[in-house]
Amino acid sequence: MLLEAEGAVPDPGTFDLVLANPPYYSGHRIPEVMVKAALAALRPGGKLLIVTKEPEWYLERLTPHAERLEAIELRKYRVVCATVD
Repeated sequence: MLLEAEGAVPDPGTFDLVLANPPYYSGHRIPEVMVKAALAALRPGGKLLIVTKEPEWYLERLTPHAERLEAIELRKYRVVCATVD
């Protein structure tokens, strides 16, 4: 899936996996669009993996939408792993 600036999703609810490495310079504006688009794109039981240095921001936003959620440490980064409802 290619994400455009507005976050439009082709074939919502049909993706098994979304991988993201959002930029850090946007004050969370770009990650907000990416998270909303990923949640729209994923089918129930689909997985979202996000590389970040700020896992708390993602964990807070994904908690209402995830049946399973964790942040795994990987060197100086974290990988937020969410399985969506």
